[in-house]
This record gives sequence, C-alpha cells and structure tokens, in this order.
Amino acid sequence: MARVFRLEFNHLKRVAQSDRRTAGKAGALPAFVELIAPQTAVAPTCIIELEGRRGTMRIEWKGTTTDLATFSRGLWEMIA
Repeated sequence: MARVFRLEFNHLKRVAQSDRRTAGKAGALPAFVELIAPQTAVAPTCIIELEGRRGTMRIEWKGTTTDLATFSRGLWEMIA
C-alpha cells in the first residue's frame, strides 16, 4: 500500500513527530478524521442488446443496479 501511495515510513514518522511538538502550542490535534469520497454526478450506464428471429432490441439503461433488476424482472414477466 505504501508503494501505491508513494509513502516513505521514515518521512511520515518525522512529520508526525514534528506535529506532536507543535500541537501543544497550537492546540489539541483532532482525535478522528473522516475521509468522504466524492459522489459522482454521472449515473452508471448499461446497454443490453437482444437479437431474435423477429429483430433486434437495444435497451440503454442509466440508473442503479436495483432499478435495472426491477425493470428486468418486469420485462421477463411480460414475455414469459
């Protein structure tokens, strides 16, 4: 993991120790830090192509996988 993020243990250790020395002067360090990943504005896309004797049908779906499963179940019940 350290290689992926290009982290060097000794450098991080020095930075952490220097922060401890200055923490008493500047105030207490936070006990917990939460990192929240940004949400994407683009919905996932799925393309379904069906070919049969009567022709071809193409469905382009933008939404959640739960919505896609519900749609697929309804479509299957219609044709079954």
